[in-house]
Parts: sequence; structure tokens; C-alpha cells
Amino acid sequence: MTPDPQNDDRLPGDSAHGNTSPGATPPGASTHGATPPGASTHGATPPDAGDGHSGIRVIIADDQAVIRAGYATILGLHPDITVVGEAGDGRAAVELARRVRPDVIVMDVRMPVLDGIAATKILAGPGVDNPPRVLVVTTFALDRYVYDALRAGASGFLLKDSSAQQLVNAVRTIAAGESLLAPAVTQALLGRFAERVLPAAPRPDSDPRLARLTPREFEVLTAIAHGDSNAEIAHALVISHETVKTYVSRILLKLELRDRVHVVVYAYRNGLVTAQG
Repeated sequence: MTPDPQNDDRLPGDSAHGNTSPGATPPGASTHGATPPGASTHGATPPDAGDGHSGIRVIIADDQAVIRAGYATILGLHPDITVVGEAGDGRAAVELARRVRPDVIVMDVRMPVLDGIAATKILAGPGVDNPPRVLVVTTFALDRYVYDALRAGASGFLLKDSSAQQLVNAVRTIAAGESLLAPAVTQALLGRFAERVLPAAPRPDSDPRLARLTPREFEVLTAIAHGDSNAEIAHALVISHETVKTYVSRILLKLELRDRVHVVVYAYRNGLVTAQG
């Protein structure tokens, strides 16, 4: 692939936000009609309308126009990615997503009207059919919201000081149905939430679904929860990379989990690992 000319550029910086409380859904949020206030489309219509857009369809949701423009510019450099719309608040993002049906939504956490966590839950939460993949973009200053975002249905998150190439790779990874979280970030962030994620008396056999796993699958599950990459798991267990991918797929199926990110959350919630490992 041709190297990204903005490979070393940083993503547009953090923004000042209001006091919108993450998780709060305002009353009377509309979900139909014309393009909602705070949203814009890039000539997009629903996929079944023959819009001609191929590849990964992306919506960018952030209340700062300069950040949306920066993301759109970065992603627009790649022919396999099409930015089909932008939204300046969570409600507009929900309405726009329902209209143009993107593959991926790049979602800020703190936005006016409806915050990113609440918007994520509406679009990708439990019981939602064919949800888009949500890439939450945040900072370590907001890491107290990461667990809530994952529980709401986000497929992963990216830090706002990540490089332009990392943004592109993240969108591609999320669109492919894989986890976004880098192993080191998985440990750093979810480890901090152990005290709120672990039950009062953790029991590894508390969930009957765990009995579905073979001993080897349980080993892989634990390794994922510790933040190990597929390559690291393959090396530690002396198996091939493709075999690790097979185990991961089986774990997702047997535990009825959406993706690798939620495997990590599941492991912490069921006491399989702790912050200290």
C-alpha cells in the first residue's frame, strides 16, 4: 500500500465541551426526516439506493467542525474509505446513521444534545439488528467513560493523540469486524476498571457459558484478557497465527460475544483476570 503522506501527523486535538452527562438520552429525540440539524451528508444515500459508494462507508461525529474536517481529510486520502456524512452532536449522528447506514461511525464521547455513549447504545447496543461498528475517539482524560462505551456496544476506541495512519488502520480494523484496542491500551484502561467490573466474590465458573470452552480456548480467552496480541498468543502456546484466529472465533461464538473487545470486558466481569493479572 502506498505510504500515507500524513503518517506522522497527529489527529486533530481535543476539544472543549459542555457539561452534557454521558449516557443521558434527551426526551423527544427524532429519528426520521430530512438531514437533522448538526449533520451533513457527503452526497450519500442509503446503500440500497445505488449511491455508487463502495468500500468502507464512514460517518464522523464530533461537535468540533475542525476535528470533523481533519478526520474527513485523513480518511479521504484512501480510496477504500468514503466519508458519507458528518454530525455535530449525538442525536444528529443517530438520525444520520439510520438514514445512510454506514459501516463505521467515528464517535466522540462528549457531545451536546446526546453524548457519544448514549448514541452508541441506540445504534449498536443490545438487540440492535445489523449495527454499525462504532469507533469511540477519546483521551486518557476521559478514560472513565471507556468501559461505559464498550458496554453500550462500541467495538473499540482510539486516542485523540493517535497518528493519522492509526486512524485509518482503526477504521479498517473495525470495519473488518475485529477489535481495535491495542494490547497495551487494553491493559492500561480495562485494568483501571477492575474494581468496578469484577463482582464482589469473583467465581470463574459463575457464567455457565464458560463450560462450553475447551481448556485451550480458556487459555486463549485469558491471554486476550491480559492484552496479548494474536502473535503473542501464538508464540506462547506454540501454535500458528491462523489457529489463534480460529480459537478467537470459537470463543466469540460460544460466549455469544460480539468481538474481541467484549471478550476482555467479559473476562474482567467474570473474575477471570484482575488488574494485577
